[in-house]
Amino acid sequence: MNTLRSPALFAGFAVFTLASLASLPAQALSSTPSTEPPSGMPPDDGSYEDLGNYDPTTTTHASYGITSTSSTNFQTINPLLITYEPCENKSGFDWTIKKDKQGEFGNTTFGAGYYAGFRVGSNAGRGSDPDKIWSDGTLRGYVTLFKIDNTILTVNGYAELKGTRGSYQFNVNAMGYDLYSKSGSAVLDERPSSTKKFFEASKTIWMGPLPVKVTAGASGDVGMVARIAYENGAVNFEASPKARVYGTARAAIDVWFASVGVSGELDLIKADVPNKARLALGPSSVGWSMNSDITLTSLSGRINLFACLSDECWKQTLASWSPLFSGTYRIVHMNSCFAPITRPVCGNHVCDSGETSTNCAADCPAPPPPPPPEEDTSICTLYPWKC
Repeated sequence: MNTLRSPALFAGFAVFTLASLASLPAQALSSTPSTEPPSGMPPDDGSYEDLGNYDPTTTTHASYGITSTSSTNFQTINPLLITYEPCENKSGFDWTIKKDKQGEFGNTTFGAGYYAGFRVGSNAGRGSDPDKIWSDGTLRGYVTLFKIDNTILTVNGYAELKGTRGSYQFNVNAMGYDLYSKSGSAVLDERPSSTKKFFEASKTIWMGPLPVKVTAGASGDVGMVARIAYENGAVNFEASPKARVYGTARAAIDVWFASVGVSGELDLIKADVPNKARLALGPSSVGWSMNSDITLTSLSGRINLFACLSDECWKQTLASWSPLFSGTYRIVHMNSCFAPITRPVCGNHVCDSGETSTNCAADCPAPPPPPPPEEDTSICTLYPWKC
């Protein structure tokens, strides 16, 4: 058995973060974001006209194609006091256990979302193909800036035992570009990371008579822990994605005698999702353990926009949210589980799932040959001298 190894006048900015996927060192942020105008602008002594919320929508932003998990499935747990759920009874030729959490927060001005999924599955061998047990973990992060939705990152890890051979595949993708990709069949213990600027979006917002261009951007550090090892004929698999994705907002105006600025801080989402599994494959059964939690802080914070022209000033709230979730939540904890391997029987006159005329001709007849091509009866083919 193989061993798995592994521009216009700039006047101010605000910071908002998507620290997704695990525990890179966090930049210290103020627990009470400033709502005062940035340096260089008049203080807010009551002279600013309050224009209210730029986007007062409070319903969940749902443009990422995921289904938000009910809040009743989010009960905080103590990571030091883990209890194991009963093993699921599995039978049949092929089966999969899927556990996940997902959510969407914010609105079409500033929004974020995530999907965290963890699976274990088994596939019985057909014909001469060996049996297989496998596991994969997936984490996706989403960001919305001024009605532009993007899947900013996808982190995947996969490992399998097929017969006596192990293999793995890990991938970190940001905005369609692979930042890390590794596959193989040897012991692996790597912690890749990189810095990436994801995307920007701009919007012109009228503050009184002033057209203010506000630009929001998202960038940050993305990485993961990718670990594979063998122990006593089993494979230990860990896929712990890591990222801290932060954003900037800046305001600009082409009117030289006006001033604009942004203040405040907004965390879009923070999540830590380590996935760990242990997979074993025997002559007539498979064994597995799977463990995953999510430490989550959803959209929270505040960003304000300010503008002044002569002695008139305006302010507007671009975003103001309280966290819907903040804590550690259970995804799955199953330990020392087993299931029998049920294989299709070649020769029982039933073409079972996965059987073909190639691996079991006794049960699955060969498909009929394709029909011959139709004869070309066009004039130019029959009488080429006429064309």
